[in-house]
Amino acid sequence: MSITDASLFSLQIGSLTPMTHSPLAKILEGVATNACLANFSLPGNFPFGTPGATKYYARDAITRLISGEKDNVEEYIDRYSDMLDVVNPVLDVTTFREEVDRYWQDPNAVGLCWLAQLLMVLGLGCFTSGTDPPIAIEFMMAAEACIMQTPFMFRPTISTVRAFALMVVAKQICNATCWAMDSSYTLMGHLVRLSFILGLPQERNDNDEELRDPIEKEIRRKLWLTILYLDIKVSMCTGMPPLTRPEELGGQRNMPNWRAPDSLQMVLFQSLPIVLNILAQMNSKRDPISYPDVLRYNTQLRELMGHAQRVCQAPLQRITVDIFLRRCLMVMHRPFALHADGPTLFPESYWSSMECSLALLFHYRELWDPDAPQPHDLVGRPFVLDIFSATLTTCVHMLRQDAPLSEAAATGCLIPPRQLILETLVSCVDIWAGEQERSVCWRTGYQILKALMVILDAPGAQAKSPEIGQAR
Repeated sequence: MSITDASLFSLQIGSLTPMTHSPLAKILEGVATNACLANFSLPGNFPFGTPGATKYYARDAITRLISGEKDNVEEYIDRYSDMLDVVNPVLDVTTFREEVDRYWQDPNAVGLCWLAQLLMVLGLGCFTSGTDPPIAIEFMMAAEACIMQTPFMFRPTISTVRAFALMVVAKQICNATCWAMDSSYTLMGHLVRLSFILGLPQERNDNDEELRDPIEKEIRRKLWLTILYLDIKVSMCTGMPPLTRPEELGGQRNMPNWRAPDSLQMVLFQSLPIVLNILAQMNSKRDPISYPDVLRYNTQLRELMGHAQRVCQAPLQRITVDIFLRRCLMVMHRPFALHADGPTLFPESYWSSMECSLALLFHYRELWDPDAPQPHDLVGRPFVLDIFSATLTTCVHMLRQDAPLSEAAATGCLIPPRQLILETLVSCVDIWAGEQERSVCWRTGYQILKALMVILDAPGAQAKSPEIGQAR
């Protein structure tokens, strides 16, 4: 969540509670610190100039690193494919597995760009074990060493772009700190420009289209959609403008005929132009978005949400796309939903904001379910600040006494009873409790949410509330 978001919520909560006497006041005094720098598994500037990468500048060191984990390589690739590539498709997994088989025949025959891509896949797959194994970070350090020895600044290859896309994913899941998304936003700028140099967005030259291999063309098109998807998610999370514009998909004139297993890319092809248009208007000072436009976009996005639930086969795809589209709805509705007279002047925005916030909280519980056969908290980690924003938004709605929940039905939004909402909030705060030791950022977030539970008189909040602001 951006500084602007935090300020807006602080002001809104302050207008609804006596902040001078609130337990929030003491917590918010120490929020703007550099303490979160201590919680980076990956260095904040990764993949540029990391000291730990220097030992892998020799090719033999990388070969030994991979050979030492040869028995686990297939497991790492499977984990990466099943948990991470399924929600951010970067690779053509079938082709990649064939390339890995050829690598074992002659490890020195592959290029450094492809090797960086392999190392990032192994690092991410290893990291999904849930134990934050040091070897995962070593793989990523080796990937940096590989990519830094290539002319990536001016002669990127498709493997270069994939490697940097995987590095963006790694920064989001490996670092349990709010600054991870800021760092990802900066790296996304580099990735987008590499994509332009490679020509990924530019399918406008008919002659080139005729000459290009159809399979390669589809691979490039899908990769560009994933990069746009990453860019927009990072932008919404940080509150910064996207690095791409609505017309970046303009060159892809023909509707692709993608079905399973490419249903996610089909949903992205249909939804990203709309989302980019919304964000362009949200960031425009000359032509700010109007309420009629909000209602029109609201209808379009909700239709896409329903479509995604029908066509995306993988459960993780359905969850993450729903979070993405609902987060866009929240961003779009927020100026109207947080208006002092929002419930009466802009009821669709007010109740849609609350409904989407609650939906994100339900997804949060699903991804962090301790009883699930396979934990998926790493899939949700890039959305943690979005979920934190959704939690604060729900609290703001619950603090308003002038908007009874029964009024939501008139707008078509299904809002559960107040007691059920409070129980949902408490269960989500309990999840934060289990994560608070990962970083100062998450611990501060947990303390803020616990303080809000006390203000809301949520079930058990008074009895369980810790000493707010206590040094740890």
